[in-house]
Amino acid sequence: MAAISQDLLKAYYSNKDLSGDEKFVQEVTEAIVSFQKALPHDHPFREDVSTLKRFLIARRFVIADAHTMLDAHVVWRSKTLPIEMSHSLLEDLKLAKYYGYGKDLNGGPAFVVRSGRFNPKGPNARHLETAVHAVVYITEQLLKDTTADSFSVLYDRADFSISENFDLELIKAVNRVMA
Repeated sequence: MAAISQDLLKAYYSNKDLSGDEKFVQEVTEAIVSFQKALPHDHPFREDVSTLKRFLIARRFVIADAHTMLDAHVVWRSKTLPIEMSHSLLEDLKLAKYYGYGKDLNGGPAFVVRSGRFNPKGPNARHLETAVHAVVYITEQLLKDTTADSFSVLYDRADFSISENFDLELIKAVNRVMA
């Protein structure tokens, strides 16, 4: 069962601006406090209100589901992070296939993907693991200091050729890691 009322949940997911709605703010605050109480005192995200809120939103404010998802995220982070800067990672990042670019209209980070710079084949083909690490590295950099509920992805198809730049293998690999 959701930690906020069904009416407010429906309004929130219909993209209605509820930031000035006192009842909504109160229910979200109560949901976050309940989520915090459900976590062990030594949980790495117990005091990270923006992260708890993002996980509650992702699981429609069902605390048990958000808790399960957050625990899986902690395991994923321990296996995946930190991404160590290496020569190959730096070279991939220099290609500017993906990068952060300020904030969107809602104050969330903006992530730019330039698919025309993808290089899945040929003499300068990307290394799949390095490319995935680059996406994770950029995403972590963008999200580490934000309190925003969301972020935007700007997809730039300039100079894109489906035969030269389409990288389904990378899309699938990033989806597996980030899902």
